[in-house]
Amino acid sequence: SVRSAAAKKLTDQGLLAKIAVGDKGWMVRWVAAQKLMDQSILAKIAVEDENDSVRRAAAEKLTDQSILAETAVEDEHEEVRKAAVDKLTDQTVLAKVAQQDKDPSVRKAALERLTDQPLLAKIALETKDKYVGDTAVLKITDQALLGKVALGVWHPDNCHTALRRLTDQAALAKIAIEYKDSQIRLRALWQLEYADPDLLLMVAKVSKDSEVSHRATIMAHNMLNGPARYRKGVKP
Repeated sequence: SVRSAAAKKLTDQGLLAKIAVGDKGWMVRWVAAQKLMDQSILAKIAVEDENDSVRRAAAEKLTDQSILAETAVEDEHEEVRKAAVDKLTDQTVLAKVAQQDKDPSVRKAALERLTDQPLLAKIALETKDKYVGDTAVLKITDQALLGKVALGVWHPDNCHTALRRLTDQAALAKIAIEYKDSQIRLRALWQLEYADPDLLLMVAKVSKDSEVSHRATIMAHNMLNGPARYRKGVKP
């Protein structure tokens, strides 16, 4: 439109603010919002404008974390929420969005911005969404948290993801003894291939799974009595 073309040429922030807030045409408001610098006006637009494209344009330029948090959680349109998430740094709010938003693309965007290790572990342990669980697990680097997550996640695939990144022998031994799925118990045991024989013997003694106990005994015997290359028959 003529008004949109005129707005594109404007540099006066006061006039742009007036247009972005008050023009009747959403496209004109959208053009003006993209050129605005005033954070207070952008915040007003992000929360109050009736058009989602205009709200999104404002959210993309916002730096106010409290308004971004409000928009990320409360806006009715997923593209506006995602735009706010992409600028958000508050780890607690990001964790809430990652767990609760109804749109998968918004949940994914929030997860990708999460770095807080305990919050990532909490999400991995609480989610019933396999994709969310895997994404959270892949961002956890703390071995103690990985061990806790591997033992407590809801979906076995999320446990497999955690196991691939877990090197802590005590945690692997605990999973080999306690995890609910027999194949995962054996997988954890196999990752103890080069473990302290005393640890393997403890697993063999404590485990109620006869297969785990048997294989742990063989592995401990091989560690104590021969080179690793001679071990046979213990891989699940």
